Amino acid sequence: MMPAAVDIIFDLDGTLVDSATHIAAILSDVAGREIKASDARQYLTLGGEQLVSALLGDANLDQNLARFREIYVAAPTPDCLYPGVREGLDRLRDAGRTMALCSNKPQILCEKTVADLGLDQFAVVLGSAGKPCVIPLTAALYVGDSKVDQHTAALSGIPFVFVTYGYAEPGFTTDVISFDNFPEIVDHILQ
Repeated sequence: MMPAAVDIIFDLDGTLVDSATHIAAILSDVAGREIKASDARQYLTLGGEQLVSALLGDANLDQNLARFREIYVAAPTPDCLYPGVREGLDRLRDAGRTMALCSNKPQILCEKTVADLGLDQFAVVLGSAGKPCVIPLTAALYVGDSKVDQHTAALSGIPFVFVTYGYAEPGFTTDVISFDNFPEIVDHILQ
């Protein structure tokens, strides 16, 4: 059963984990050629279908997407947490904050990433969210790294905090509160 309310909702890729290198390696395997992490970064917030389409083309999209996800499920998740994330999530949990994760990544891949990285701090893991979307939770805060995350927070009526170190679209700016590292976000929340 999913709680109706949490204190904080976090995006995954670009907010908690820097998965660009791992995802680029999987895409390279599917494509049979090198895909650079720098090329993958700008599409990571859009979801798998748009990512694969942008980097591998629309020919054989369904087959390439299925192969990408098959390899992703089988590959161990590297330790790609941004600095201070594990400690920060522990601090928030120890302070009694209830947290959720919301991602466009399929549910199975969200659960795998959370399990592989030992992130047991989340009361709810929402994969396959289809962001931007209305999140089926109420929360005091949504933390993310992109225009898609900000739009999701707005649609859900949740205040948004922007992390500048993530996968935001080139040139994206926002007038909401922003942080350059995860420990600053945690300090702000716990004040």
